[in-house]
Formats: sequence, structure tokens, C-alpha cells
Amino acid sequence: MTTMHDYERKLRDARQFKSEWNQKAQRLYEVSCGVDPGTHVRRDFEEARTNYLLVNVHLKTAALIGQYRASRVRFRNVPHGIEDYFNDFILPNAVHDIEDLLKDRFITGLGTLAVGSESGRAFLYRIDPLDIWWDPNTSLRRPAWVVRRLWLGDQPVYEYWDAEVHAFFTPEEVIHEELNPLHFIPIKMVPNLMVPRIAFPISDIELAYPQQCILNEVRRTLLEHARRGAGFFEARESDADPSEVNKLEEGGSPIVYTRSGNAINPKPSPPINPEWFQLEALMKADLDAQQGVSEYLRGAMPVANNIRFARSPRCAEPTHSGRREPPRGAIRMGKPCLAHRRPYQ
Repeated sequence: MTTMHDYERKLRDARQFKSEWNQKAQRLYEVSCGVDPGTHVRRDFEEARTNYLLVNVHLKTAALIGQYRASRVRFRNVPHGIEDYFNDFILPNAVHDIEDLLKDRFITGLGTLAVGSESGRAFLYRIDPLDIWWDPNTSLRRPAWVVRRLWLGDQPVYEYWDAEVHAFFTPEEVIHEELNPLHFIPIKMVPNLMVPRIAFPISDIELAYPQQCILNEVRRTLLEHARRGAGFFEARESDADPSEVNKLEEGGSPIVYTRSGNAINPKPSPPINPEWFQLEALMKADLDAQQGVSEYLRGAMPVANNIRFARSPRCAEPTHSGRREPPRGAIRMGKPCLAHRRPYQ
């Protein structure tokens, strides 16, 4: 079995390895909804500000969830009853977790899904990407071990998985340790865009944020020009009293008295540079392209009716025919509901 020192060393190394990415991911959450760093509510609202980043994330998530709801997963080489149980019970109860996982993936670049069981019933649940660590010396898709953080009151509790061991530990002691009955890690990390030899994935928000900033600058310029679009007035100082000229600025009396009838002449505003409109169209196209959003996505998406998965024979254990219950021993996590993560930690 693994010693407490080994758990502490692995978690320390993984935290140091992932600390910079966690900081970036937290900022990407804030950028996606337009709040200031360290806050959850936006208190000022700029008229010219747009947020295509968040809208596109919701569009992509809604399209995938629509396929998810309409699909039926088919298994091969598994005992009778598992397919019905998975499609009739596990999938419908995991809709919100799958939705949050997809948003995590598009916003931070990483979504995490795990399998758990409680009172003999299996379920899928999402893990906050800021609460998951893995072996820095192995691939994100095939980590040698994984640690996730939970909370027991104010006390952090860490759950450890590798192919041989499953354990719970705190910074002070090992709470529970056992052999892993599954012989694999029941936590799946779903990265967004990966590049070989680069340890961390890249998100849609990270790719498209510069285009969103330029779009906001374009909108500010257009709004400022529109507010000045009423034109200007030219007045000769010798023919118009300053108090009369102020009426033009303050919107007072429609009558302005001058010494001559043509002392004040309206002048049209200079036209806005048409390159601003070209820039706006270009940035909007780039933003949609980098987030994978098109007019086709905003319309009707095709629905896949069947998804096929092949399961390893070693995970297929006999069950009572016709009973809709989870396969014994095939899906297990020990104590996945030991604690729930505190909000906003």
C-alpha cells in the first residue's frame, strides 16, 4: 500500500505542476461571464459591450445536449439488462453534469466526468477541473494516478485513484485505503484542444477572447460616433452671444438670437471610416470560426440516434436477467459522496 508520505509528495508535485493552469482557468471562467477577477456579480454594464463568447458556448452545449438526450447508447459483449439500465436511468440523471462538463471544456479547456455509486445505484457526475490533479509524468488522457478534492465541512479530503489502489486522505492522515477492484481509474478527463508535447489543453474562450476584445472596441467606436451624429454648428463669435450658443448644447429654447440671420450654420458629422465595419465583420467571423460556431449550428442540428461503445470483457459480470440494476462490482467508487465541494472554493 501507498504511504502517507507518498500521497503528500504526489499531490504536492501535481499541484505545483498545475497551479498556473488553475489560475488561468479561474480567470477564463470570469472572462466568459464578464465579471471582475475574484467576483461573481457584474455591477457595471457597458452599453457597447457584447459577449459572443458566452453565447457561443451555450449554443455548442445546447446542440450537444440535444444529441445526448436523443441518443441511445448501445453496448456489445455485456450482460443483459446493462444497456437498458444505462439508457433509462444513468444517462437521464446525468444531463446537468454532462452540460456542466461541456461548459468546463469549452471555457477552461478541460472537463472531467466520473462514475460513482450510492446505495447500489450507479451514476455519472462532473468534477470541477480546478479540483482534479494527475501524474505530471504521464499523459492527461492516460494518467498513472488521479487525485480529486472534496470537502468535509471546512476540511479538504482527497480521493486517490490508480490502477491498484483507491484511497481517501487528508493533509494529516489516510482515512481509507483499499485495493482498486476495477483495476482502472473511473475518472475520465475530456480535454478540448490538445497539442503534442504540450501538457495542458486550450479552450474555445482562450482562442476567441482577443477577437471579442476587438469587437467590443469596434462597438464603442460606433456608439461614440452615433452619439455625435447630430452634427455640429458653426457660429461667428461677433454675431452670437455665448448665452445663445449654449442653447444649442443644452437643448433649451429652439430660438437662438444672433446679430445676423446667418451667424449659426449646421455642419454634418464626418462619416465614419468604413474600415470599422469591415473589421467588425472580420472579427465576428474569426470568433465564430475559432469557437466552431456557424449559422448551421444556430439553426437545426442533426440528431444521432445511436452511439456504440465496446466494453472490455473483464468488466462484464453476470447479473439477474431482466432486472434493471447496476452490474455488481462493475461500477464502484467506494465513497464518492463522502463530501460535496463547497461552492466557489
